[in-house]
Amino acid sequence: QDSPRRSENLVFRMLAGIGESALDVYHAVNQSNDETSAGSFPCSHFRSRVLDCLPAPFIDTIRLSAYKDGDEVAFVDFNGANATYLSWFSSTRVLNSSWADLESAQAAFEIDGRVNRHFYIPYTDQTGCDNIKGWLIVRDVSAGTCEKWEDKPPYPVILYSKGESLVSWNSGSE
Repeated sequence: QDSPRRSENLVFRMLAGIGESALDVYHAVNQSNDETSAGSFPCSHFRSRVLDCLPAPFIDTIRLSAYKDGDEVAFVDFNGANATYLSWFSSTRVLNSSWADLESAQAAFEIDGRVNRHFYIPYTDQTGCDNIKGWLIVRDVSAGTCEKWEDKPPYPVILYSKGESLVSWNSGSE
């Protein structure tokens, strides 16, 4: 017997290179784009009012996906039960990921991040720009800290590991 198909709904979308802060849109409580079709041609960030309803009994899983040319290239599934719009993004809630080493690694998860790095999943044991490793970083503005890999306008810049494991940001990211 087939199991029931789970429903998936877009609640937030960020786009690279459009000159608008993804973090500001994410934190815009009580503001949404639900009137615009979530599946329409993406030309701006998208925020659903569902984020303001969390925790919600009908949400059991939250998926973060990275897309390139319309194809999902990386993902992390989080336990969405009793999650708020901030607490879901946590190492303790990871259920599954395309990055095989994410669950066993010392990964930090930070929506607000640090040094203008948002939706940030770094490996926690690191110092200096040449040694920073991780899985995902979103930059909304230039911070002038690690110019080799962070200052790539137009913003926002979305960097993610292309492989199945963490990557040094000096090489191997998209």
